[in-house]
Amino acid sequence: MNLTNREFLAAKAQEIIALSKKFLTNKDGILIRGVDTKKNIVFPQPLIDELGDFLPFFAYFGDEETCVRHLRYTKEHPPRFSRAFSYTDLLLGLAWYRAVGKEKNFARSLGDGILKSVVKKHFGRFPGSYVFSGRVLPIFNTQDSTFLEIFTEWHRSTRDPFYLEEARRLFAFLTANPFFQKRGLLPECIITFPLLKPGAYLRPKKFLRPRIMKHNTNFGFGLLDLWRVAPDPKIKDAFHHLFEGLDRHTVEDGGVRNYPDERSAPADLVSSFAVADLMADGFFVFHDSRYLEFSKRVAEYWIMRQSNTTGLFPKEDGSRLSYLDNETDMAIVLFKLWELTGEQRYHESAERALGGILTHHKGERGYVLEVDIASGAHNDAEYKTKFNTLLLKPLIYLLSGKKIYGDETIYMLMKDR
Repeated sequence: MNLTNREFLAAKAQEIIALSKKFLTNKDGILIRGVDTKKNIVFPQPLIDELGDFLPFFAYFGDEETCVRHLRYTKEHPPRFSRAFSYTDLLLGLAWYRAVGKEKNFARSLGDGILKSVVKKHFGRFPGSYVFSGRVLPIFNTQDSTFLEIFTEWHRSTRDPFYLEEARRLFAFLTANPFFQKRGLLPECIITFPLLKPGAYLRPKKFLRPRIMKHNTNFGFGLLDLWRVAPDPKIKDAFHHLFEGLDRHTVEDGGVRNYPDERSAPADLVSSFAVADLMADGFFVFHDSRYLEFSKRVAEYWIMRQSNTTGLFPKEDGSRLSYLDNETDMAIVLFKLWELTGEQRYHESAERALGGILTHHKGERGYVLEVDIASGAHNDAEYKTKFNTLLLKPLIYLLSGKKIYGDETIYMLMKDR
């Protein structure tokens, strides 16, 4: 497969958009969760909480009509989620859309209203991630460290000092956590009301263990973004402390487990690519060679496991199955490592993975979720909309001819949160 042919890449991008709009939308033209043609199941929920997974990419390729339709739908059907994290992709999508789309003021007005409402509800004296019976519980799921980057993105986009102040408040809250100070990793959840103690009804394990993907990697991405907006030595120190925590908890030759305390669990690609991605960006921002070496070590672990037949990676160590979104994100990480090191084999590995996706994941209605990495046979017939539209990312990268670490727009569009 010739991935240097721009006409081929552009045609693939338009095909992904066309298939998504034809098979993965409702009667109003709004993207839905997906379909499973084998089980004859439709997942009809509108994809409004995942705007970041398609809106900026459709805008990049000039499909403003679809973008505006989704912006208007979001305004007419304002989201009311019971979890703060459910707003994150929506808010990042609106911020990223403003960088490439035309309806910048519309997106700002919409995003401002939603984000300030979320701050008022979830980031008060006792930050809380969950709404139960109309009340916010004083339990902070550290997935919501994602808001550190959301606040800095919106400050960068709008220059509103309110968002920078919220980012600094969240930074102070997270870095003061005793678990983080001791282990260099955030726990899965934090109790924010001093008199509340873990019990059976609070699932105490969540407060006593770290979780890597999103809980700690998104925290790290937020630190990097905050540093780029408002440099402070405390931010740099916190990132290095996180690096040390992550480094202590990888498997010996570079794989990462989502729950690092579960020593018998296999390394998984979703946690591994996120850590490799974070450390590549960390090297770009702070120029500390230890971060780059860490990123390379994780990447090498999976390159050793990349299928010689299909070019796909296993979704976890020992598995014969790929997982569509992880393949896409790993390809982006490898392109980043090629840029940072100049080592061509990273580019070749990324191209093999992308070629494997376009060849073996392809089905009648788009790209299926899982494939046997040895044979290329489909393991299912599930078409998950956001994973199909996220496949536009490496196509944008190759079509742009620009470097991720040399162009702010491409850097932004390649983010995975």
